[in-house]
Amino acid sequence: MTVVILEDAAEDLETAAQFYESCATGVGNYFLDSTLSDLDSLILFVGIHPVYFGFHRMLSKRFPFGIYYEVEDDVVYVYAILDLRRNPLRGLAEVFTRGLAEDSILVLEAASITDLVVACMTVWMIILT
Repeated sequence: MTVVILEDAAEDLETAAQFYESCATGVGNYFLDSTLSDLDSLILFVGIHPVYFGFHRMLSKRFPFGIYYEVEDDVVYVYAILDLRRNPLRGLAEVFTRGLAEDSILVLEAASITDLVVACMTVWMIILT
C-alpha cells in the first residue's frame, strides 16, 4: 500500500503547521509529526473511514483536522487535510473542487435528504466561485 499526498494536501499541511508554529514554538512540528503519524496509519486502516461525497474522511487523532482520501488499486491519494473548525461547506467545496480537477464527472451520493441538500449547496458554491 502506497500513500500519495497530493500537492494541495501538502500545502494544507504546510499552512496548518505554520499557523500552529506562530501560536507557540514547537507546536507546528508537533502538528506535522501527529498528522504524518495519522497518514502512516492509513497503510493499516485504509478504507474503514466513512465516505463523505465520494471521499473517505479520517479524523486526525490530536488536532481538529479531517484527512480526505480516495483509494485506487493499491494506492491511497490524499486530496485534502482540512481544519474542521472552519465552515464545513467551504471544506466540502474545496474537496469537491480538488476531486473535480482529477475527474470530469461528478456523482453525488446522498444517504439522506440532509446530505442531498448539503451536496447541492456545495455544488452551487463551486459554481458561484
